[in-house]
Amino acid sequence: MQGRLSNTPETVHFDGMVLDVAGHSLVDAAGRDVGLTHGEFALLVALARRPDHVLSREQLLDAVSGRNAAAFDRSVDNLIARLRRKIECDVKRPRIIVTVRGAGYKFCSSRVSSVRASARSGILALPLAAVGNGRDVSHCAAALSDTLRTELKNVIGARVQYHNERANAHEVAGRLGLAYVVRGSLRQDDDKMRVDFQMTDAATGDPVWVDRFEGVLLDISGFEYEVMARILRGIDLEFAEIERRRGLGRPDTLDADDLLKLGFAFLYRPRSPQNLARARGFLERALDLDCRCAEALAGLAQTHISDTLCRWSHDPASQVRLADEQVTRSIEINPRLGYAHHVKGLVLRVKQQPKTALAAFDKAVQLSPSLAPAHAERCFTRHLLDRGASRFARMHEGLALARRISPRESVLANWLYGVGIGHLKFGEITEAIGWLNESIAVNPLPPALAYLASAYALLGDDVHARSALRDFTRCRPHETLTTFGRRLLADHQILPGSRVFEGLRKAGLREA
Repeated sequence: MQGRLSNTPETVHFDGMVLDVAGHSLVDAAGRDVGLTHGEFALLVALARRPDHVLSREQLLDAVSGRNAAAFDRSVDNLIARLRRKIECDVKRPRIIVTVRGAGYKFCSSRVSSVRASARSGILALPLAAVGNGRDVSHCAAALSDTLRTELKNVIGARVQYHNERANAHEVAGRLGLAYVVRGSLRQDDDKMRVDFQMTDAATGDPVWVDRFEGVLLDISGFEYEVMARILRGIDLEFAEIERRRGLGRPDTLDADDLLKLGFAFLYRPRSPQNLARARGFLERALDLDCRCAEALAGLAQTHISDTLCRWSHDPASQVRLADEQVTRSIEINPRLGYAHHVKGLVLRVKQQPKTALAAFDKAVQLSPSLAPAHAERCFTRHLLDRGASRFARMHEGLALARRISPRESVLANWLYGVGIGHLKFGEITEAIGWLNESIAVNPLPPALAYLASAYALLGDDVHARSALRDFTRCRPHETLTTFGRRLLADHQILPGSRVFEGLRKAGLREA
């Protein structure tokens, strides 16, 4: 990518950070101010204004202090060292400020991006139109508009701007270099509310996504929470899919933002080893270009923990360790990234720490109410901790909320499978069979097929048990009871020697 300063000469975007010369500030990828001394800031500005030009120590010292210096003056070296600790991912292998031996230092243009480049996939959001004159509809429309303004920032890889005027929205989006316009309306009919939303192509005006949500006024706060969560999750998933098609059509011109969106687009597709591998590849490339991208680190951690949860990993311990390291780094960079706390919860639960996992899921939902997977995983984790008679009722309620927020979630099969496993673990075989069959109808995950075979065998239905086992061994022809036990799904704590493994044995899965 050819690096250059943005169209505002006094603003430089690099490595996810923004250097505002006039405002005398540096903001990192998480939106936090990076504290720089006067000398560090002046040095960074001097280098960033002349990318790819080698500046000598004399030139830099003059820029910092306004005085000339001998070439052996090492105060510049000390400033460079301090500055690198604040902006480089690895100070031993710097990629932003590079040393040119015997000559000085240069600011690498490959780390610089322009505002115009990052804006080409952005979203212009408009306030909701209130249809009708009722006090409730006006109040609710204003509240939903405020939430939209705040929460759209959680759409992965999107640059979002809010515009108060609904007229000429597509023209405004075009001037700002934004690709999509999001608008909606709220209509009241007696005690019922209806919200219509759509995202349109800013260039053509054609709709690329539409959704409708209906509710009653008996619980206005609950209605506002669920409708906004559903709308935001729908935009997030659709934006990723649109950007996936766009990005795959121009593989030679992808920058870090493009690679991030492609990675999440494959994470948002139904779980499979191939989709996880493709997501991992794109996210690793994004991190090569921007090692401080918290979203890419969290997404990469998700690929590793999902491999483990779905029993596709050949080295679960290593992948869990990698996921833990990556998501911890992601939260350090951006502690307000709800998705990262969600992935942290998955890691903690696999490590059999359900109480701390529940706290992580609670944090994820607090920061990102539209993150349906966090709602689902939170209810599964509560189920692990709950010893009361109502444990299944609460799990079903949590899953129902997640499904209302995101009815077309790509990991729906995993959620249904999780409920089925919960029933199976407690000996509720008939209920487990119903949930596992529903999961398989959405996405036939091999573990779900294996556990379905076990459930049928425990129920004494040998015909269906053998049929399910045939489907499983078609996916995993070399699997045995021994290898199945080695790839222990600690998340659900079904151990070798349990009744579930006895069911697999009865279904006909060979020992070794």
